[in-house]
Amino acid sequence: MTISVTRSGRRLDLLAPDRARIGASDLAEGLAKINRWAGATQFPFSVGQHSVCVADVMYHETRSPIAALYGLLHDGHEYVTGDILEPTSGALAYECPGYPRAVASLRFRVDTAIHRAAGLDWPRPSHMARLLDLAHARVVATEVRDLLAPNFQPSDFSAAPPLALRITPHLWARAAVSFREALYRYQCEAGLTPLE
Repeated sequence: MTISVTRSGRRLDLLAPDRARIGASDLAEGLAKINRWAGATQFPFSVGQHSVCVADVMYHETRSPIAALYGLLHDGHEYVTGDILEPTSGALAYECPGYPRAVASLRFRVDTAIHRAAGLDWPRPSHMARLLDLAHARVVATEVRDLLAPNFQPSDFSAAPPLALRITPHLWARAAVSFREALYRYQCEAGLTPLE
């Protein structure tokens, strides 16, 4: 079975995802209910809130709503695949050498459907990928500083400096609303049809 279900009742075939089945509320709620760091944070902190943070950093750096959308949707596939942590991926790659390629292919399919549904090019342009790498590294460093146990340092996970602002985790319902509002706002500012 390769069909993933969503909160709204839509079904998405992970091997042939249809962009017409991608919904803003499903993305927002799905990502808001997935914990970052496998729940190792001091307080629940979601992939949805993380994505909004990355989008806001990209917007602040560029004033481009398109850049913000690429930041917002960078983990979009996780709403149907879940968050596969780097240590988990590394261990699975050790056990099954074909694993990284299979996961990358799966994510690519889902990301293609999500980005096209949102009105964005996929794969993301190379300059957007570079911006995303930096914004993501800064948000990760901030998460380490603000949310993980105090014996971890931002430099343990990221070469980038943390943001000046501190992260205050939201409960999942608020994280979902923040994600959906950011998606709507950035799509409207970019002149794109908002994802329903």
